[in-house]
Amino acid sequence: MLERTEESNRFKLYASDTGMLFSQYPTSASLDALAGATAIDFGAVYENVVAQELFAAHVPLRYYHHNRKGEVDFIGETEQGHIIAIEVKSGKDYKRHVSLNNLLSTDEYHVACAFVISEANLSTTQRFGRPVYHVPLYMIPFVKDLLTAKGIDVAEELRRSGRDPQHLIVQSPDFSSFNH
Repeated sequence: MLERTEESNRFKLYASDTGMLFSQYPTSASLDALAGATAIDFGAVYENVVAQELFAAHVPLRYYHHNRKGEVDFIGETEQGHIIAIEVKSGKDYKRHVSLNNLLSTDEYHVACAFVISEANLSTTQRFGRPVYHVPLYMIPFVKDLLTAKGIDVAEELRRSGRDPQHLIVQSPDFSSFNH
């Protein structure tokens, strides 16, 4: 469903290696990041981490952009055809996002739920009758497992490489059980 709404002249660019992206930052910013300085905006770096994870899993990188409603970092589709929005936040205002609210409030888009990836702990809120899961950055592998990969069968790839898929698969948590 999302594929037919793509606009080939609108796209975002990401580095294929987040470490290499960060190495392009000024040395002082890199040192501040290593020291844990809170004044640094990691937004672009975190968004690149999520893009790198999704791309490695063969999930098409799509985002939402509307001139009046704003931009949401990623949108994806589940095997059942449900639309999921993903917003990446790096600061303390991770619960504020007008664009995500605008997307969730538009019924014609049929967005089932949203994930906000940040440094915050797990929690769930409701917006416009839809769940919004606040998930720490390190849990993006579980979020990506919900999305439909394109052109790859993971179990088949594991078998082809001589590995038993049952021993390598980590079960995704059930995000519906998390409360505020």
